[in-house]
Amino acid sequence: HDSDGLVSELYQYLWCKNDDGLSCPGINIPETVVYKFKEPVDWFFTSAQDKQIKKKHTHNLVNENMFANMSKQRGVFAK
Repeated sequence: HDSDGLVSELYQYLWCKNDDGLSCPGINIPETVVYKFKEPVDWFFTSAQDKQIKKKHTHNLVNENMFANMSKQRGVFAK
């Protein structure tokens, strides 16, 4: 599809810093994992400390880490 990668590009754009060094001030996003070819490639979130859109390090893109982090934060426990 021509739209493949559009979501990934949108999150990359939101994550980029402006001239003031801020990433989309006032925009809050939920924990979001972007997949390409069935593999997680990016994990975006809004920092609770500075309210900036950030991206997790690639070593965190493991199903167990994603599940544990999102379950802990949201109080969801499913198997």
